[in-house]
Amino acid sequence: MKRKLIGLIVLALIVGVAAAYPAYVGHRIEQSMRAAEATARAAGGGALVPAVEAFRQGWLGSTATTRLEGPDGKPLMRLHHRIEHIVYPDLALARVVSVPEFDLEPKAKAELEALLAREPAFTVTSLVDWDGTVSSEILSPAFAKPAPGQPDSQLDWGGVRGTAVLLPDQTIAVDLNLPKAAVKSALGSAEIAGVRIKAKWNLAGAAAKDWSASFELAVGGVHVSSPMLGYAMSGLEMAARQIDKGNAVAVAFTVRAASGTPGDVASKDWSFSDFVIDLQLDGLTKAPLAKYAAESARLGGKSGSDPAQAMLPLGLELGHSLLGGSPSIALKTAGVTTPQGRVAVSFAVKFDGAGLKGPEPAAALARRVQAKAKAQVPAAMVAAAMQGPMRAAAEAQLTAKGQAVIDENIRRAVAEIAQQQVEQLAQAGMIVRQGADLLFEGELAGGRVTVNGKVDPTLTQMLSGAL
Repeated sequence: MKRKLIGLIVLALIVGVAAAYPAYVGHRIEQSMRAAEATARAAGGGALVPAVEAFRQGWLGSTATTRLEGPDGKPLMRLHHRIEHIVYPDLALARVVSVPEFDLEPKAKAELEALLAREPAFTVTSLVDWDGTVSSEILSPAFAKPAPGQPDSQLDWGGVRGTAVLLPDQTIAVDLNLPKAAVKSALGSAEIAGVRIKAKWNLAGAAAKDWSASFELAVGGVHVSSPMLGYAMSGLEMAARQIDKGNAVAVAFTVRAASGTPGDVASKDWSFSDFVIDLQLDGLTKAPLAKYAAESARLGGKSGSDPAQAMLPLGLELGHSLLGGSPSIALKTAGVTTPQGRVAVSFAVKFDGAGLKGPEPAAALARRVQAKAKAQVPAAMVAAAMQGPMRAAAEAQLTAKGQAVIDENIRRAVAEIAQQQVEQLAQAGMIVRQGADLLFEGELAGGRVTVNGKVDPTLTQMLSGAL
């Protein structure tokens, strides 16, 4: 009898848990959505906010609607979610299928639906794990159709496929792939192919313990063609990284392009290869940045106030606080290879904020600055750049000499004037000749200006006078 009673109790518990489990899942998903909204609002600083408009909880499944708000609080779109409480065979906590709804005019909405064959613009299918991890698959349908109202044109959208993973600490990683996007019409064509976007950041913003973040964009190729213009670029890459260094952060930007080629052979001078920009900011102290983000979010949410006016003193305070952390900015390299040769520029500027406690005179601040700069430019490029500005002087010179003012003579006269100016700059020590290139090196340290290894008293005096 006791065994039978115990068995009935155990069975009742199992049935009770099984009956309550789906409702528990729905409640937990709702709490997660509302927590995500609260985290985004607390982050401030331009974060997108997934505001929960409605949550309708069922037993085996629930539905919800969230409104994605931009930094200004205006809705960008709505997302409708279908939530499955029992997931098999994945054994996850829940599966969520999300589709967008755009607030468009009836005509624009009808045109978008026609392009997409009434399919959602994109669909996000997410698995919510027991530890709170959300793994999502993102799909956007491909289509190839005439543009709305332009039957002679053609839009070719290769669709989007990607993934997103949101971890319990609010770190999110996104990886998106766009095979192709193209448009053709009587006016010409444009195509971008092989696009990949990767990003990783923390939704908590300045409140996060780790401020590391990254963004990468790679484009296989871009091609534009029209009766007036034709150009093709390949191997485009852009990257931005925010590097956490404890009490400070560094921010790095890089841009690269393998090559660029004009469609018109006559415009070959506009071709290039090996384009690169590598820029880094370092020593940005976290504390004042976090304070600025929190205050901007607070002031932005106050009605009847002018955020720009209120932020001005806070911005000045931020600037002074950042200087105290000894920040630096460095253009490690910026260069491109042209038909005339390689152009390369670099510089580094560092501010010594040691002992900076309050406002200082401009001259005192200048003595805390150390800067270096280098530049390499082909002499042929300088001569080509002077063809326009020096044309009038060349024509006047030819007229004074009684020579014919024709293009051939003008080009020769401009080259002579350019050569004279380059020689004058070289004699003054402002540039140095190295083969077919012109070089420049400058340095500022302790309020003293050095050009190509020699102190320039004129520039030093000019700097002192300006301060």
